[in-house]
Amino acid sequence: MSTFSIDKIDKDFWSIQRLLKNKEVNKNKKISKALIDYRLSALITYRLVDAFKYNISEDVIRDYFNKYRQYIFRFTLNNGMRSIKLNLFKIKLLYLLKNK
Repeated sequence: MSTFSIDKIDKDFWSIQRLLKNKEVNKNKKISKALIDYRLSALITYRLVDAFKYNISEDVIRDYFNKYRQYIFRFTLNNGMRSIKLNLFKIKLLYLLKNK
């Protein structure tokens, strides 16, 4: 298990961007949509919520939140229960940002 690091959000973002440039992935709109609308949103949201547990500075968390806001608020229910869990974590993230 790796150590928590909030800068992994940037690495996750660029990894997904590289995948999206792959011709095979790019051809399949279902995969592209899942990567952008669910996977990227989940990676960012879960890591930001975890950042509160690891006592990362609220300013740093807000900077990442603002930087990736457009990807956090992608909404989908294509992944069933996982999508519901993700959307609940988005609400939790907003709550944490508002009340800290």
